[in-house]
Amino acid sequence: MMHTALAYTDGEQGGPIALRYPRDNVIGREAHEPEILPIGRGEILCEGEGTAVLAIGVMATTALQVAETLRGEGLELTVANARFVKPIDRALILDLARRHERLVTVEDHSVLGGFGSAVAEVLATSGEGCRLTILGVPDEFVEHADRSEQLALYGLDAAGLADSLRAVHEGRAPRELKLVG
Repeated sequence: MMHTALAYTDGEQGGPIALRYPRDNVIGREAHEPEILPIGRGEILCEGEGTAVLAIGVMATTALQVAETLRGEGLELTVANARFVKPIDRALILDLARRHERLVTVEDHSVLGGFGSAVAEVLATSGEGCRLTILGVPDEFVEHADRSEQLALYGLDAAGLADSLRAVHEGRAPRELKLVG
């Protein structure tokens, strides 16, 4: 992402680039030569059926790790790394919605007005009809804590995400998410 931002010029897209730095390390990705990513395009990390997970930021790494664990239980998930919030990858979202019964967004920040909300807007304006579940941080004050404690509190660590994805795939609601204080 940094290489893409540094190489960006005011071409067709115009405007600035903002990067969000998480309080975590991105693990599980092999070191490689920097490449310029296509602006506004995500990537599919693994293919499955029934349920697709569309994650943003470091949550893509967690989602991929959880999908590998759940594959051992016979649950084959598609996992995609959105990479960009703006411009959002409409084509990727609509492709996932057309090919899957359920779409789950995963973000490590507020669900209200966040990445999942943007995905919901794409689906609402497209007429595509898959079931959408948005996982993230509810609209409440988040107490100061270690990042791993905060992720666990909101079910965004590997164990919590696995539980939520099992529930969604089985047609159950994931843990209750309080949206208003």
